[in-house]
Amino acid sequence: MTSILVAATLSFPFASFFLGLIPDLTSYFQTQRPQWETVLGVMVQETNHLNKRYPRVTVVIENYPAEKAGIQKDDTILQFNEQVVTDPNHLHGLVRDTAPNTRVKLKISRPGNPRTFVLDVQLGAEKTTVLDLFRKAADIEAKLGFTTTQLTRESAKALGYEGEAGEIIDKIIENSRAYQKGLRVNDLIKTINGRQIRSTNDFMKALQSIKPGAVVVFVLKRDGMEFRKEVVPNPSIRLRVVFI
Repeated sequence: MTSILVAATLSFPFASFFLGLIPDLTSYFQTQRPQWETVLGVMVQETNHLNKRYPRVTVVIENYPAEKAGIQKDDTILQFNEQVVTDPNHLHGLVRDTAPNTRVKLKISRPGNPRTFVLDVQLGAEKTTVLDLFRKAADIEAKLGFTTTQLTRESAKALGYEGEAGEIIDKIIENSRAYQKGLRVNDLIKTINGRQIRSTNDFMKALQSIKPGAVVVFVLKRDGMEFRKEVVPNPSIRLRVVFI
């Protein structure tokens, strides 16, 4: 598409000369000008709030704008700069169409908090190639059939994981591949395919490396005991999570 647009704006002889110097003009511009996307740094899923559809945060990525602004897992994003957000794809479009480093106001509803509140967020930017890896990780997680949250000091104490670090399973779909293999809510994920999991980023990177149809080997901890489970992601499950 780029080469067609450029050639159309130049006189034919000059265009031919220019294209002769660079046979694949599209690849040239992609190399010289990497594709970036404005990001918030969350994964969201559609939820129902007061009989309306909104995006609910399922994952907050470390060191991205959302985490820095105080957005938390299970927050529901109601408005973007006073514009009502209708679903995850709508929010994705609003963020994508806003310039990086722009400060925006997000109206948030949080479980356990009776009132909505507004957070000021400075949007960031990320290469689309990196975003593709995050989206791949989310897709693999959906095909496995569970979601996770990072182990905190409070949850570690409550679940008997004091001194540990990593991701715990917070939700699992009954009859999913993971459930059928014996994974359960509150299991601590120690390793994936031999890669140590000590943070959400470790977890995402481990999922990104999984090839379609490959066996995923988990080492988990439950009730003081470590054990191993092998799960093959279900290829028929479609991703319902949007990375923004």
